[in-house]
Amino acid sequence: MLDATRVYLALRDLCAREDANGVTINCGRFTEERPVVPCLAFDRLIDEGIMCACEGDITAMLASLMLHAVSEQPVLMGNFGYRAGMFEAGSREVTIEHDLIPLSMASRPYTVRDYHTREFGVTAYADIRQEPMTLLNMDSSLDRVVCVEGEVKRSEDGGHCRIIIHMDVDGDLARLPQVLVGSQHMSLAFGHWLGAVEEAADLLGMQLAHL
Repeated sequence: MLDATRVYLALRDLCAREDANGVTINCGRFTEERPVVPCLAFDRLIDEGIMCACEGDITAMLASLMLHAVSEQPVLMGNFGYRAGMFEAGSREVTIEHDLIPLSMASRPYTVRDYHTREFGVTAYADIRQEPMTLLNMDSSLDRVVCVEGEVKRSEDGGHCRIIIHMDVDGDLARLPQVLVGSQHMSLAFGHWLGAVEEAADLLGMQLAHL
């Protein structure tokens, strides 16, 4: 926990010094050199208005910033499962599986866990609130985004990634593979924001896909 606190303070001060409102760390490579992870620090920073993305994923960070800008809500991100068996997804649902859950998006206090059952690092699990949600991802060209609306059904404490979020989506789920862009990560905010994302994409000259 002391290491997690040091990471939080270092990243908060770095963002303040650089006047930054987003940060990403290549945390997979980072843990090979030192058994410290930024997961809990990211949770806190997101609730302070600094969007954070895992695994050095710049487009996931930018997608989170865009979704945060239109929603004025905290945004989490993670691996996106859109077919049965992919990142713990069941039939006719999608999932996000990762180690981020800002406390403001949770329905109860944290349960502290280690990192990916590897007996080091600090992550946290808490049940996510069951609310309408919007998902967003961005292509590495920065020319295309995909936006999906739906409902959060439930979450569970995973053995590898610590939080698995199960969701229903509005529209034809079978079309998702045709419209997806960007990395395997997807960003999530509460509320339905497709209309606002459409306006933002138009202002930025981006092509928007949805269901």
